Amino acid sequence: MAFPDLKDPIIALDIEEHKGADYRLVQRVTEESVRYLRDKANRTPYIYTRTSFWDAYVSDTPDIVAQCPLWIARWRDHPPLPNELPKGWASWKIWQYSDQGTVPGIRGPVDLNRMATT
Repeated sequence: MAFPDLKDPIIALDIEEHKGADYRLVQRVTEESVRYLRDKANRTPYIYTRTSFWDAYVSDTPDIVAQCPLWIARWRDHPPLPNELPKGWASWKIWQYSDQGTVPGIRGPVDLNRMATT
């Protein structure tokens, strides 16, 4: 399988559970991180998250964050529908559909992802 010819590598903010984290900070830290990357590095990151996590800990998705492409974790055999996405997004750019994939040369399960076609 050939990889798409990307001009710039993808930068992603991984917004999910972490033992001992203070989830009250998710919204503020995500917004500050996106602003920093856009202002200082001229880059717009992807936001990687799950709907249930995001919606539980972010009361209102900041506009600057909602403008970032969404990398959604939703493990199943059909893509997430718009009404299944985290608050603030109407579409996804990358869908992580499994955490149980296999890849030659890698031991153990790996995440599997698909990029949106449009």
